[in-house]
Amino acid sequence: MINRPADFRHDAVTQGLHWLVALAILLAYGSSLIMDDWPRGAFKAQLLGGHVALGLTVLGLTALRILWRALMAPPAPPDGSPGLRRIARAAHLALYLAMLAVPLLGLLMMWSTGREVSFLWLFTIPSPLPVDRALGRLLAEGHELAAHGLILLAGLHAAAAIFHQFALKDGLMQRMMPRIIAFKAPGGPPPTTTQRSDFS
Repeated sequence: MINRPADFRHDAVTQGLHWLVALAILLAYGSSLIMDDWPRGAFKAQLLGGHVALGLTVLGLTALRILWRALMAPPAPPDGSPGLRRIARAAHLALYLAMLAVPLLGLLMMWSTGREVSFLWLFTIPSPLPVDRALGRLLAEGHELAAHGLILLAGLHAAAAIFHQFALKDGLMQRMMPRIIAFKAPGGPPPTTTQRSDFS
């Protein structure tokens, strides 16, 4: 674990990874909704290529964030009840698992139907799996359900942050904001001790 000066905010790398992953998830989910209703053709193929690239981006950045979290001690969490801390820990575990599961299910789905996976047409990952279209359909259903679950978890995560900021007034949203974006902290000064957080 790398120690750092006490600070209420997450470091710039954590903040950057957080917002990049959030943006990639929203774009990937939005592109999937467009693809569902778009007729077959060149544009739908381009949408699929972009969707796959966004999924690989989510997978890579999530893995990088997990590694960075293991190396960099997060700031101390706001004061809260043990019950809230347990809920936050479970919610974040579920969110990380979903961010890994959704793109992995998508990769397995494409491979099981005999398709290669390309990242922005820059490189291609050949399928390591035998073609099994029945398995591919099952994985497609799992991928779709997991994606809906991920968006639900992300929405609950955002709602919890807003609740902390404006109802509990503990300044939680400042943790993921750069210093140039400041919320007035109505609940008093933030904690300054460095310890592992359940609210990142």
